[in-house]
Amino acid sequence: MVRWMTSAAALALALNLMGPAVAKKAAAKPMMCPVCKTMALTTKKTKTNTKMVKIGGKTYYCCSACDMSKKGSGKAAAAKKMPS
Repeated sequence: MVRWMTSAAALALALNLMGPAVAKKAAAKPMMCPVCKTMALTTKKTKTNTKMVKIGGKTYYCCSACDMSKKGSGKAAAAKKMPS
């Protein structure tokens, strides 16, 4: 009985130590275009994503069809400007 309890405790300890190491990180959602809200932004300039935009101090690239001068002119920006 003691041997069985010791084995069970050792197994529980081993699983507890392995748990965080085995756990996988959830895939991060790609940053979306602040203008069209549908296109995923890339971190590197590509043939199709040529328009540069800085968000939170990081540089992202979107397609040339999106007018980045309108960035922040959507519903979310209007909600932020409303007084509390």
